[in-house]
Amino acid sequence: MYCPKVRARRRNPLRRVEIGLPFATILRMDPAPLRKTRIGLGEPESARAATPEDVGSATRHLWTEEEVALLGTMPDPEVAKRVGVSLMTVFKERWRRRIDPFRAPNDPFEWTEAAVARLGRDSDRKIGEELRISATSVFVKRNELGIPPFGPDYGQRAHRWTAEEVARLGKGPDAKVAKELGLGSSLVRRTRRALGIPTWRAARKRIVWTPEMVADLDRMRDEEHAAKYGISPRSVLDYRLLEVKKRKGIVVYDWKPEHVELLSKLPGLEVAKIVGCSPMAANMKRRSLGLPAVGPTPIEWTPEMVAKLGKFSDGQIAREHGISRGAVALERDRRGIEPWKDPRVRPWTAAEDALLGHRSDAAVGRDIGRSAPECCLRRKELGIPSMTERRKNFGG
Repeated sequence: MYCPKVRARRRNPLRRVEIGLPFATILRMDPAPLRKTRIGLGEPESARAATPEDVGSATRHLWTEEEVALLGTMPDPEVAKRVGVSLMTVFKERWRRRIDPFRAPNDPFEWTEAAVARLGRDSDRKIGEELRISATSVFVKRNELGIPPFGPDYGQRAHRWTAEEVARLGKGPDAKVAKELGLGSSLVRRTRRALGIPTWRAARKRIVWTPEMVADLDRMRDEEHAAKYGISPRSVLDYRLLEVKKRKGIVVYDWKPEHVELLSKLPGLEVAKIVGCSPMAANMKRRSLGLPAVGPTPIEWTPEMVAKLGKFSDGQIAREHGISRGAVALERDRRGIEPWKDPRVRPWTAAEDALLGHRSDAAVGRDIGRSAPECCLRRKELGIPSMTERRKNFGG
């Protein structure tokens, strides 16, 4: 059966709706009243008078007052079953009327002192998993108490490292140290790297390969060889590959005693420059000898370098002195110096902050003359959920 589409403009709900002759033929009525009908204005008495709200509806079902009263009072599938429409029809009508989804009553979570103390020390999602509540509940409680969200930039700015805490870095795994200090493992790892503290590794004894051990390489598998001499299968595999290279005539660097001594004093990159090998070869040689990793040379902060902190950007200071940007930011935070702010950057106003989260970052940026990444960083700094997160929470 041929049924033409109803063409209507959604911008103005009171415009004429044109209905073709075949559609009137199907309804067995005169097409003239249909062509002259304006929705909401002069509708024939035989039909129901449509209102502007009905025309703006996202669905074609005409909702009665009794059906609208059911929205939000029960789950959408139950409303769809009672009204006799699809689930998407109920969802669109509820969303159009700005009616919150139905939520079953549950027992309120009791916020203890220990639970409140966790707020802001980790992401809302991780805290919610630990407390067995939703991340939204954690977000709402944190905003009520005025606690800033946890993040890489905030955590690095807010926490002031003491001498005792810095002394514990590198003394154990980063995750274990972070748990003992009550901080995030990523923050501990970044701080340790910025200070040039090597990664903690379990002490390994140096393996001295005897002629008997070398001869057993051709008669045993790696696991059997490792179990017999009390070493790891990885050590057996590394030495086996080294022997294969020697037998095939592949050039293997001959480490001299003075070069081996440098492995315990300098990082692998600096040793590689002195010896003339690759950094990977230097690190592999250090691991094969069971020597601990050596971090970069500690930075000596001169009065001239300290005077630049806060007056220039961290990146500019790092490029001038050949150090990392994280090391500059850590030293500046340790001295309590505020970061440099570009005078060309326009400060945020309360009106601009109010727009964040209600539309996409790109759309808000076009309206206020800012970039989308700038709007995204500002929204995360204020702890405002994105439009996608709001829709997920609204849709239930």
